Amino acid sequence: AVRRILSFLAPFAHLLIVSKLTISGSQNGTLSAAYGLDFEAYAIVLSYGMAFLLLQAIALRTATPAQVRFGFAAFAKVAVFTVVPFVADPFDSYKDAVFAGIALSSGTNIGIAIGVASLVLLWLVHAYMAYDPSLRAELAASYVGVLYIPAEPPTGAHELLNSSDPPSAHELPN
Repeated sequence: AVRRILSFLAPFAHLLIVSKLTISGSQNGTLSAAYGLDFEAYAIVLSYGMAFLLLQAIALRTATPAQVRFGFAAFAKVAVFTVVPFVADPFDSYKDAVFAGIALSSGTNIGIAIGVASLVLLWLVHAYMAYDPSLRAELAASYVGVLYIPAEPPTGAHELLNSSDPPSAHELPN
């Protein structure tokens, strides 16, 4: 239940943050067509993303029994596709919001219309993905992927599965 709630809320919390940053940047002049937003805005998004990634890892670890193990490589893979700029879907959404902010800051009616339409479309696409069961997993993987990392098999089973020798008669179930 917690996974489902976070899978729904996390994308919209991210969109709220990036929409606020881009709208503020378009209003206060820190957003330019040549450079996008100031680096501080990117640092804020990266910091929030990494902090949320850490919170997910802590939640996953505390919600599972102590004997359950998770592979380091699985966490690293999720981290890459969650917070690394130009690879992670949340940063792609951020770039879309920056485009909308650039259009909003143009000062022309058509530019403002394009900016508003872009932000609305960004929110609607995320809402549709959250609503459609066939797309929900893709959205969850982009924003709360740590919560869906599969556990490694218990040590004894892992060793038995990777053994090149066939199991002896006493190792087989009755």
